[in-house]
Amino acid sequence: MFTTIFKHELKYWFTKPMFYLFLIIFFVAALLTAAGIAGAFDGETIQNTLPKKANSPMGIYNIFNTFTALIFFLFPAIIGVSIHRDFKSEMHTILYSYPFTKANYLFAKFFSGITVVCSIVLAVGIGIQIGFSLPSVNEDLLVSFNGMGYVQTYLIFLIPNILFYGAIVFAVVTFSRSITAGFITFIGLILLQILMVSFVSGPNQGYLVGLLNPMGGSAVEYYTKYWTLSELNTQTIPFDGLIIYNRLLWLTIATIVFGVVYRCFSFSQDAVRISFRKPKGKRFLKSNAIGISKIQLPKMTLQYSFIQNLKITWALSNIDFKYIVKSVAFIAILIFGLFTIISEYVGSESFRGTNKLPTTWQMVHFSEGYLVAMMICTFLFAGMLNSRGRTANINLLLDATPIPNWTLTVSRVVAIGKMQLLMLGMVMIAGISFQVYKGYANFEISR
Repeated sequence: MFTTIFKHELKYWFTKPMFYLFLIIFFVAALLTAAGIAGAFDGETIQNTLPKKANSPMGIYNIFNTFTALIFFLFPAIIGVSIHRDFKSEMHTILYSYPFTKANYLFAKFFSGITVVCSIVLAVGIGIQIGFSLPSVNEDLLVSFNGMGYVQTYLIFLIPNILFYGAIVFAVVTFSRSITAGFITFIGLILLQILMVSFVSGPNQGYLVGLLNPMGGSAVEYYTKYWTLSELNTQTIPFDGLIIYNRLLWLTIATIVFGVVYRCFSFSQDAVRISFRKPKGKRFLKSNAIGISKIQLPKMTLQYSFIQNLKITWALSNIDFKYIVKSVAFIAILIFGLFTIISEYVGSESFRGTNKLPTTWQMVHFSEGYLVAMMICTFLFAGMLNSRGRTANINLLLDATPIPNWTLTVSRVVAIGKMQLLMLGMVMIAGISFQVYKGYANFEISR
């Protein structure tokens, strides 16, 4: 039965346009990124006797890590959905009556999601190599093809990271039956990782930081921090000592997490819900249910003009905007993004022992990483707004409303624009607040 369920899940994903959309987006992005690093879009040929090689093992590792960090945000929508679909379609009560074991069901669901994610990551690797092979790249920035750089990064770093984060997201979605809970858990893991590393960071804590970083990046930095440019261009990442211990530690934790899921899961269980609200008794009779009152309805004048449709568009955009800002996913991403840029501000206060002024251009420069959070929110809520009607099962009612289609579409675009303006405003407030905290008053807002 494991093979049957596993093949069914893969067939589901391999026939969905969303899978190929993810595949194409990350493939093209990886190709263009690799080509850009290799000088394909430079107007001049770089002349340097010893430039930093773009396709060195360290270069490949860095590109892979950048894209994998973005792919991790798809875990709730891929690994979590593999088991959440049964609950959402309300077919789990029938499905759980089939003669298969708990091990067959959980292993097939989990590893089918892992396979889909690994396929997307593999497309990233293919895109990177094709980007480096374009005829317009600068050969001075490249070394001879070395497949070990790809194999090592994929097997030693990416797959263990996918298994660890995937196991936690899978566990949360399995017991909560909520994709949102899985997404919030992933954001919480990233915040916890940043806090944990920042608390133990120090000149003599490199080994401990390398051990406690689930991604393995600190362990790699522990060995490569003092490498020369020649070593960075030619040597592969050493699979030794701290890196082995780091990989074994987090693979063991992933195994324990999945073991807990297997031990606690039951086909007859209910969803685990955490709520801080006290349950209130429902009133089944209205206060005026005894008598019948005559209501005089006001006369309405229907308007279908272009101006009226613009007003409706603005009103609908306000409703969609409130839906975005009140969602837990948006609040979690916003907090994560602000926490990240504030940590960048604090980490940039000094350079080689010399204190630096928190000038506006530095605040803007260290806020560039926040664009990733904005991109995630844009893609996430664009999809959520488009499918909001189907999710609430009122899509047929929306289709029957006497408004043009462009009104609904434009209202969602305007709501996304409002969300982006809000996020940019929060970045500005964070930067100015940090400048005020440091006693720097030259804000240069107009620039």
